[in-house]
Amino acid sequence: MSSVTAASKVNTEPLRKVLKGAANKEGEGNLEEHLQKLFNFLILHYPGQALNKFEEASYLIKHKMDVNQFLKIKDDRDYHQLVKDLDSYTGQMQKVFQGPQPEEGSEEPPEVAPVGFVADLMASSKVWQWAGIGFGEQETYRLQKSLKALATKTSATQLRFFGKITGTEADYYIAEGTVEGEEEEEKEHEPDFEPKGTGVNRYTYFVASNSLSQWSKLPDLEPSMIKASRMIKMLFTGNLTRQIYTNPFFEGQEQHYLRAQIARIVHSTTLIPKGLMRPVEDSETREIEENTPEEGEIQMPSTCEMKDMSKWVHANKNILKNGTTSLKQPEAPEGEEWDEDRTNQEMKNLLEADPYAPLLSPLSDDKKIQVSKTLQQPCWCVNIMGDATEYASEISKKPVSNGVVVVRSLQWPGSYSFYNNSVFQQLYVGNGHKYEQQATFYPVDPPLIECDPKEYDGPQEPEQYAPVVEKAAEEEGAGGDDSAAAE
Repeated sequence: MSSVTAASKVNTEPLRKVLKGAANKEGEGNLEEHLQKLFNFLILHYPGQALNKFEEASYLIKHKMDVNQFLKIKDDRDYHQLVKDLDSYTGQMQKVFQGPQPEEGSEEPPEVAPVGFVADLMASSKVWQWAGIGFGEQETYRLQKSLKALATKTSATQLRFFGKITGTEADYYIAEGTVEGEEEEEKEHEPDFEPKGTGVNRYTYFVASNSLSQWSKLPDLEPSMIKASRMIKMLFTGNLTRQIYTNPFFEGQEQHYLRAQIARIVHSTTLIPKGLMRPVEDSETREIEENTPEEGEIQMPSTCEMKDMSKWVHANKNILKNGTTSLKQPEAPEGEEWDEDRTNQEMKNLLEADPYAPLLSPLSDDKKIQVSKTLQQPCWCVNIMGDATEYASEISKKPVSNGVVVVRSLQWPGSYSFYNNSVFQQLYVGNGHKYEQQATFYPVDPPLIECDPKEYDGPQEPEQYAPVVEKAAEEEGAGGDDSAAAE
């Protein structure tokens, strides 16, 4: 209180005289008036940015310039567009979050159909962050609700978030599911076509441009699409119905090319811990089954053990050169008859030309990628992220760890596998293309060269006389018209 009283008794008249005496040469104003105008302006319009705007406002006031022209004083905003965007967003969110609505004229709510298994994306997203992948908490929650709605609509028994493939105009969110009892598409298929639920068509895939848009089902995969996709390489645009023009020619739209790339990624990068599955004995289709022990349960490895590359194995069969996962028994051509020995020999020749990869092969056996002319490196990178310390658990009686093992594919950049406390999962976030040491260019066919008019069988156009320069004609001593008539 005493300090305030002392400050109020300070005589400011000498200071005012000094400020009034500091006038410009023209005598139009002094420093006191200028400071009063400046402080009034800053207090009214920039109370929180007075120090930052001090020099700029002082210059404008001193030179009698229009302050409104250079500094934004009035903050008038048009909120109509913002309200429209929020209203549209709210309407889309209501469709996703609201439950089944009763039919018109009925007050009873409809029966809720059973929903198949849908993975918890909110929990999985915390694991993905160890690989630097994240879609944001709100976007992940919207994806979770959208997948739940998709599972209810399609009656899928299980549905998981496959990942995201980026495009030049829009991206693709991809969902992988198992839909039992789904009707086959009524169309003629290729001879080696694998029916729905088997081979490359084992799962059904859905795509959406964002978490609030509708999901579109991708078509079944023909073997020719797999073979053609291996010979071309082009970026996705986000338009499923876009025609693809490449050389070699790809007979299909972007949705077919996208489906082929997804199949190649799934059959090349889907991993499981070693010992979890085993090949089925005497199986002609080369199937695998759960490796159930005679007593007890399967002992899952600890998190620290999974940082060894040999502890990971491939879960899917490889895609052969013919675009399928299995070879069919060869048949004799028309007019010929093969005995059993001839049929076995032909099958042996097919296997030699297009051999099967061993089932459940470890990552350490994969062929290395050629980084340069003299350098090769494994096509997988395995790291343990976070705290790798293991702790004793009183509940599970097993060692637990807060660390996460991240397996990253260098052959298909963007493919990740995660392992944490006996839980493993897959995710793909990339452009959907395979690594190549040398960039391959697939040129489009040049335009058709038109025939010479003389060789054209259709109606001939009248001949045109060649232009003749008058000066050159005069030097030769002949007129232009005469020489033309002579010809």
